[in-house]
Amino acid sequence: MKWEKRNEWFPPGYEYDREFRMIVVWLIASILYSLRYLACYYEEYHGLFINVKVDGGIQRVVHVGAKIAPFRDILGYHLYGLVIAIIFLLVFAALHYCYYFQDSRSIFLVRRLPDRWYVMRTCIVAPAVGILVTLLCMGSLWLIYYGVYILVTPKECLP
Repeated sequence: MKWEKRNEWFPPGYEYDREFRMIVVWLIASILYSLRYLACYYEEYHGLFINVKVDGGIQRVVHVGAKIAPFRDILGYHLYGLVIAIIFLLVFAALHYCYYFQDSRSIFLVRRLPDRWYVMRTCIVAPAVGILVTLLCMGSLWLIYYGVYILVTPKECLP
């Protein structure tokens, strides 16, 4: 579907712009919050090294027997903002359905349309697309963070 037809993804008369902006802002904020993983990783990474005097200078070397914390411990709650976004999108799907029951009770009219999936489509398509985008962001961030964890950490320090 083309983006110009996004109003077909929502119930008729539904003001979707505010909802769309809210989800986009939440996703951006969640992604920015997840970048704190890099600070946590940086702290763990620098805990692996000690400073040693060598020939009148100071050199950083890996501490003997040092192990970095497991990836899941460092990642912690950094992707939970995206999980909350998925919960919001599920709530929006329910709100889209409840929208049909407001004022004129248009649900009774819409159920008589020849397209029997119209109600479900207008309630579920936009949140489903949002959930897919959120999962794509979450998976991409997880792969990037895991790649940083594996590629930057010295092999002898991996758990």
